[in-house]
Amino acid sequence: MQQMVLYNEHWKPYLTRDMYTPGYSFPNSGICPRKGEGIILLTLIISGPDKISNRNYIRQMHKLQERPDFKIAFLMGVPGTEEHLEAMKAENDEFGDIIINNIRDVYPHLALKTLSALNWFNEFCSEAQFLQKMDDDVFTNYQKTLQFLSGFHGDTSGGCVDYWYNCHKMQSSHLPRSCNNTVEF
Repeated sequence: MQQMVLYNEHWKPYLTRDMYTPGYSFPNSGICPRKGEGIILLTLIISGPDKISNRNYIRQMHKLQERPDFKIAFLMGVPGTEEHLEAMKAENDEFGDIIINNIRDVYPHLALKTLSALNWFNEFCSEAQFLQKMDDDVFTNYQKTLQFLSGFHGDTSGGCVDYWYNCHKMQSSHLPRSCNNTVEF
C-alpha cells in the first residue's frame, strides 16, 4: 500500500520567542531623555550597517525641521563584521542616533527588528505621544506628519486613538483620500 505524504510534512513551525533575542548591545537610551516626556513624535528607522547614505539623507531632512519634540533614531541589528560594528559606533559618536539590538542583521530578521523597535520604544521612550516606524528607504514629509498628528495631541476627539503596545494606533482617523486611495494632506 502506498503511503500518502502530507503537504509541508517536513515543515517545522518557528515561534517568535524561539528566534527573538531581546535586548540591545547598544541601547542608546539618551535618545529619549525622561522616557520621551515632551516628545510628540519618535521616528524609529530600521536600517542596515551599509545604508549610511540613506541615513545621512534622512538626517539632512530631519535637520531642516529640527524640534525638541521630534526625534529620529536608526535601529540596526548586530553586523556581520567587526569593521561594520566600529563604523556604526563611530557614526553614533558623530550623530548620537544609532541603536543596535541583539539580532543578527540579515534580511529574514526584518520582522524581528520591528519587534525590537517596539520593545525599545516601550522600554526607553514610552512617554512619547506617537511612534512612527519606517525603513531607511522611505522618506516622509515630517512637517506634514507633525501637522497631521497635532490634531490628535492631547485630544483624541478628532479620531479614535487606541493604545496598543504602549503606542498610539489610529483605528479611525477620517483621512481625506483621493479616488486613487492615496492620503492627501
